Amino acid sequence: MMLTKIIKRVTEAGILIVLAISLTLNIYNHYQKTELYKKYESLLCLSNQFYQTSLITFLASEHEADTSGRAVEIFDIKKGEVIKKISSNPTIEKTAVSYLKDISGLYAAVKAFPDNGYIIRIPVVPPIQVQNPWLNDYNIYSVDQVFILLPEQGDPYLLVLDNKLRPYFYYFNGNVEALLKDLDFYPVPSQQ
Repeated sequence: MMLTKIIKRVTEAGILIVLAISLTLNIYNHYQKTELYKKYESLLCLSNQFYQTSLITFLASEHEADTSGRAVEIFDIKKGEVIKKISSNPTIEKTAVSYLKDISGLYAAVKAFPDNGYIIRIPVVPPIQVQNPWLNDYNIYSVDQVFILLPEQGDPYLLVLDNKLRPYFYYFNGNVEALLKDLDFYPVPSQQ
């Protein structure tokens, strides 16, 4: 009889230990899933910001095909591709540099890239040293390319990448009509 009681208590203790271990593992597994879900949500948010792989590639790419690094590229956001390449010249570069000098503030929007419109990449060869508090406050002292975003709706704005390829968006005072004329590019709003 005594042996039965001992076996019963050992069995109960074993079951309690197994249940405690199982409960601990389930809590740990839930915690890990929660952390993984948070990381997934963060990546999802980031991917929604940079929703097109081709857009990221365009922004981060160097001038592979252009050995001199002096080709201006016009990227159609909706199509996700470069639609026009033009040889740069001092007039175009001077215009891009003037936009940098005329930055009037940070462009702050939840979604920095429009769904429709164009991005014009203008290389600046050789890179220029910039004296502008809007850039210098973010440790941007040299610029080798300027991106002008032309959303279908709204005013144009600039994108400047720092040396770690982090994007900074700015409002600027400047007319893009002369630049578009120099580029022989006249965007037409899409019919929707």
